[in-house]
Amino acid sequence: MTLLNELAAVEAEFVLVLDDYHAIATQAIHDKIGFLLSHLPLNDCRRFTLR
Repeated sequence: MTLLNELAAVEAEFVLVLDDYHAIATQAIHDKIGFLLSHLPLNDCRRFTLR
């Protein structure tokens, strides 16, 4: 199962923390995170934080 599917299957509220995200210099990773965030279902409350 992919991370996207795993996160979508979580029924409880959760917080996804991507620590040191500012240190990532690879555009492909930024693109994948953007895809992840734009494709998660928004039918419940989820929180994301990037630092």
